[in-house]
Amino acid sequence: MKKLLIAIDQSNTSHLFWAIVAAAILIAARMQAIQHGWINPDSVFYLEAAKLIVAGDFKGAYQIFKWPFYAICIGVVSKLTTFNVHLSAQLLNMMFFGIATASFLKIIQLSGGKNLALFAGGLLLFSNLYIVGDVLEMLMRDEGFWAFYLTSLVFFIRYYQLHKISDAIMWQICAIIAVLFRIEAITYLLLLPLIFTFDCQLNIKQRLTRLLHTYSIVLTALTIIFISIVTIDSISIKSFGRLQEVFSMNIWSVFTQNLMQKSTIMSEQVLGKYLEEYAVVGLLLTFTYVIIIKNITTLGLINLVLLGAHVKNKLNQINSDVKRVLLATCIISLINMSLIITKVFVLSSRYVVAFTFILLVGSALYLGHLFKKFTLRKKRGITIVIWFVIIISGLSLFKNLLTKESGYHYTQDAIEWVNNNFVSNHIFYEDSKMRYYAEAPFIGTGMYDLSTINNTNNTNKHFDLLVLNFGKHDQEKRKMIQQLLPEYKEIKRFYARKHKKYCAIYQKKM
Repeated sequence: MKKLLIAIDQSNTSHLFWAIVAAAILIAARMQAIQHGWINPDSVFYLEAAKLIVAGDFKGAYQIFKWPFYAICIGVVSKLTTFNVHLSAQLLNMMFFGIATASFLKIIQLSGGKNLALFAGGLLLFSNLYIVGDVLEMLMRDEGFWAFYLTSLVFFIRYYQLHKISDAIMWQICAIIAVLFRIEAITYLLLLPLIFTFDCQLNIKQRLTRLLHTYSIVLTALTIIFISIVTIDSISIKSFGRLQEVFSMNIWSVFTQNLMQKSTIMSEQVLGKYLEEYAVVGLLLTFTYVIIIKNITTLGLINLVLLGAHVKNKLNQINSDVKRVLLATCIISLINMSLIITKVFVLSSRYVVAFTFILLVGSALYLGHLFKKFTLRKKRGITIVIWFVIIISGLSLFKNLLTKESGYHYTQDAIEWVNNNFVSNHIFYEDSKMRYYAEAPFIGTGMYDLSTINNTNNTNKHFDLLVLNFGKHDQEKRKMIQQLLPEYKEIKRFYARKHKKYCAIYQKKM
């Protein structure tokens, strides 16, 4: 191991950098290969919208999803390559993860990391069980957001250090593209440049100049939007898709309404009249706990320990300018999480990943520091730590790349069996994912109403087969089918892993 680390430390930095990026692309390809076409329910939005974009129906694509940039990217790749939208999305997934990895490594370099820190960064990123193991395998907007969010940070850090206008322009372009993938990225675009107002080393003129440079495109775009809304009757803030969520006049009430409603329920039904004044505080403390747990699980315990050791030992590895930018980015990420959980009372781990990437930089720098110490002198304690990290990371990486177990694609297996054994245009698929797998016409997303299957007022609802999903808590659903649809008989089941879920095929009795 020592010889390998010495070889990495002495290798050409550029070669190592691009070798890790190439590995990222190959890993993304592997993650797609082991999926065999499995998609997240949200992916149906993007893929079906992309099909309409390829067909030239931009209005229809917009109606499916009102923030269609990712679907447009898929459609453009499909047009240019003549590949279907699914393969086009997979190619984008690989490209975006390659860009995200390159930018992540560049931030490590800008922070002061050398070859061993780059190697550590690649190892920790690729072995992350959530980023690579869960999200990367999905065809989601997130990979595009990661790519341009991290790239925007690279250019912002460079501008912060060198004050080149070209870097300020590129920061804004990349940040705007990140916003087009995920609207939540607008907080970085709008808030990160405010770091210059708190920089005591700059005078008033320098602060205003930095702000003007880093807000130039943003201010121009906002001015054009405002003039368009004021002067053109047919244009309103609703014409700009999800931007209305950000620039709504009642944005404060949007974020607090749900909180107030839930706190009222908590005070009345949980705490009672003697403790009712603590309802809001109790909810906020719960939110804080959820945010902490989500971040720990997304980052992983190994990375958390490495980051904690970095902070405890107060290593002076991170460049001071970079440290300010990354700290500001972390604060904005925490603001994002707080706003999201307050508004919708849900915090998907995918909203935590932006913060996780920054924390991974600190973990990688400390692991690179340990690698360096290990190559210089062999201490038992450092040797044990390094072998422990490498073994755990290696096992995590292996788990990420391991072929999926039997039953993982149980829904697709069910659809394939139906296609191979029946020729019928009258098949009821319970949700939009099933219809996508079956290449059936798109009729909307989500679950479809079982109670309308044999509505006598609509002959199109007379189906030969029903393809339905069941979980371990779906006893009522099974009873409802027996009561409402006695003319259907179950003929086949396809179980998921551990037999906790299954897809059942029902055939109408002759």
